[in-house]
Amino acid sequence: MTVHTNRMAHKDRLTLKIKTAKILDRVQKFALGEEDHGKQVEMSATELRAAELLLRKVLPDLKATEHTHPEAMKLLEMSRSDAIREIDDIRQEIADLRTTLGESAGTTEVSRTVQ
Repeated sequence: MTVHTNRMAHKDRLTLKIKTAKILDRVQKFALGEEDHGKQVEMSATELRAAELLLRKVLPDLKATEHTHPEAMKLLEMSRSDAIREIDDIRQEIADLRTTLGESAGTTEVSRTVQ
C-alpha cells in the first residue's frame, strides 16, 4: 500500500510541476511578445492575475527568501552561462516528466479548468 501511495504522490508532484511549467511558459511568451503555435500569445488581466495566484501557491516568494541562504547565494553568483545551463536542465527535466506522464512535449497551452 505504501509503494502505491508513494507512486501516486510522485505522480501528483510531477503533474504539478508540468502544470506550473505550462503556466510559466505562457506568461513568459506573453511578456516577451512571442508566438505559440503561430499565434501571438495574448492574456487578459484576469488570466494574468489567475496565473499569478496559482504560481504563488507553488513557487517560493523570492521576497521572503533570505539572500544569505547558501542556495540563494549560489543562484545570485551564478554566471550567465551557468544560469542558461541550469534553465536548459530544468527544461529537459520538464520534457522528461511529460514523457513519463505520456504528455506531448510540445504542449504549452494552459488549461482553463485549473481548480
